[in-house]
Amino acid sequence: MGKEPATTATGWPEKDRNDFLTSCIDEAVKNVNDRTLASNYCSCMLTKLEGDYPDVNKAASLTTDEVTAVMQKYRDGCLGK
Repeated sequence: MGKEPATTATGWPEKDRNDFLTSCIDEAVKNVNDRTLASNYCSCMLTKLEGDYPDVNKAASLTTDEVTAVMQKYRDGCLGK
């Protein structure tokens, strides 16, 4: 048996979590120009996505429109509005 990749309590492999956070933060900083705010927002969004899509492969198969819909659904909550 091969060794299973490291996963978090939510089930996403650590590499996928880190890839999402890096990409999200890089994009968010362009909009808010505040790395701390961007990091907090992306961590919140990651938690929401993991909750809606516990299988990272399902999350990875979302279309751009589906990702946008999920992000809009949680945007205000993750921004603290």
